Amino acid sequence: MAIVKSIRERALEALVDVLRDQKKGVPTADPFSFSWDAVQREPLIDGDSRRGRIIAVMEGDENKQPGVGFMSVDLEVELNFRIFLEARDNPYEALNETLLNLQRAIRQDIQLGGLVYNVIETGNTLDVTDFAERQVEGSLFLLIRYKHFQDDPREIRQGVVPA
Repeated sequence: MAIVKSIRERALEALVDVLRDQKKGVPTADPFSFSWDAVQREPLIDGDSRRGRIIAVMEGDENKQPGVGFMSVDLEVELNFRIFLEARDNPYEALNETLLNLQRAIRQDIQLGGLVYNVIETGNTLDVTDFAERQVEGSLFLLIRYKHFQDDPREIRQGVVPA
């Protein structure tokens, strides 16, 4: 019997898929203005020479509250992105465009295919300190809320109204 991944791991993989599926020009009725050039589950590295738009899904702390037969979980996630700008680009316009597209992509499936109850945006930061290098960064902070059976973090707790 194969070991099934935890809900936490499957939710993070689903989030990566959401970002990889964000394609420039899609959907035709209300298209995204760019695609990510790289989506990764490890930190962005200073001095990385890759160009374009790069995003890292950084998992953080989990806070758990016990219920009767289940655990209610809030998982903190940081989406850290780096943009390499063209000479004509305004850094704040590029960062705001990135946030807008990212927020739209996340909201397309706030239950990550039924794995979680909600993906909640809790804030963001923008950084233009490397503007001389034509590089800007930002982060979008998320809270992924889900429930699992108390004795098995691989099994989704269905039929429980989220607190």
